[in-house]
Amino acid sequence: MNLLNLGLPSKRIILIGLPPLDEAKWGARQLLEGKPFNRDMKNCQAYVNACAQAALSTQAQFLNLYEAMIAQKSWTDMLIDGLHFSRPGSEFFAQILIWSLEEQLSGTCPILFPDWKDVDKANPEKSIFKFLHTVPNVHTQLQRLIVKCSNNSGGMNVQPAKLEVDGQPIFMKRRVIPYGQREDVLKAIEKMERDVITTRVTSSAWATPIVVAIKSDGKSPRICGDYRLTLNLQMRKCATTTLLP
Repeated sequence: MNLLNLGLPSKRIILIGLPPLDEAKWGARQLLEGKPFNRDMKNCQAYVNACAQAALSTQAQFLNLYEAMIAQKSWTDMLIDGLHFSRPGSEFFAQILIWSLEEQLSGTCPILFPDWKDVDKANPEKSIFKFLHTVPNVHTQLQRLIVKCSNNSGGMNVQPAKLEVDGQPIFMKRRVIPYGQREDVLKAIEKMERDVITTRVTSSAWATPIVVAIKSDGKSPRICGDYRLTLNLQMRKCATTTLLP
């Protein structure tokens, strides 16, 4: 219910039943370490049943790992100590999870870029452009994907900017951040780094001055940036021809 309350659609939630327990192997380990036996196979089944009922009541997906493992003759080999996955167990779980994801996502995710195995490492651009020519309506699909991601991340609808082919970045004058906004701006930038929206680098020809726009709540900063490559003449007037010291 937590995930549903956060706005995550039930069709994107997969509840996974826990694996079975090898009581003999786990009991031997607990005895060796002088610890009481604190696991029971019957509780595994009860937990799985409760998990299945929760998935049914919330219309979420359910992956019955318990039944899938029990159906295997050598399921005990999938648990390294009777409780945790061994390598075969991890591989088995990964495989059935992939099957579940493929079944759930089949036909819903457009293929917009080539498989990484088909990309020429020496010339990735050529591989990507060659693949894009084979995808019908690729520009429309990319545009829809950008809009969808923008809506999910709180982006804004802005006018498109035309870019020069093989153009070089222009140097933009620095923007001054008002002192009263600096703390909030730094926090917003740090959050973008934590969320892997931006990545800190030492220097870049494409580095852009930060533009701070206050959101509709009147206090939260929206971090934007000047265009570094544009045909907009008004924006070009803001460019300088020499780097600041």
